[in-house]
Amino acid sequence: MKRNESVLYILNITLRLMAVCCVIAVLVATVNYFASPVIDENNKKATKNAISNLFYSEDIAYEPTEGLILPDEHKGTVDAVYSVKGTENEHIGYCVELSPTGFKGEVDLIVAFDTDGFIKGVEIISTNDETSGIGTKVKDRSFTDQFIESADETVSTDASKYIIAQATKTSKPVSQSIITAKGIINDFLSNKLETIPEEKEDSVE
Repeated sequence: MKRNESVLYILNITLRLMAVCCVIAVLVATVNYFASPVIDENNKKATKNAISNLFYSEDIAYEPTEGLILPDEHKGTVDAVYSVKGTENEHIGYCVELSPTGFKGEVDLIVAFDTDGFIKGVEIISTNDETSGIGTKVKDRSFTDQFIESADETVSTDASKYIIAQATKTSKPVSQSIITAKGIINDFLSNKLETIPEEKEDSVE
């Protein structure tokens, strides 16, 4: 008799826990359903603002580069490669959107390039969960401005040259992602990146 009561007790607790888990799952799904569009919209605004800041103009347009196939090793860090146009629809450069993993989570940033492939600037959109005053130092201009290039001075491929003391686990992956973005744009301009072939329309006679 006692054994049956124990089984019923355990079954009762199990069913209660399952019910609680189901309710929590529904609540989380509901919150995500309503919050996701807002989050996506805020992310788009942050990206647009960052690109506008990097090109010193609010009257810019950007769109993903068509048919570009990124190497598999970059797909976890590189989110998008954009072609940027100015006020008169002229091509003025490129941007690479990245999210390298820092010490505590992803760091969201944009790297801007001119039409020759030189880095115009770096904008850290969000450091998310990085430690304030340590990992968040990657947002400082003293860090981001060291990646700005010219024909006479280009970025090193050695990420360790750009690390911040006491913030290595954040600054090093961020630096490496910027170097990665530079390599992608260089390969793109040199036609070294694989692209999806355009579909040819059947000719009609």
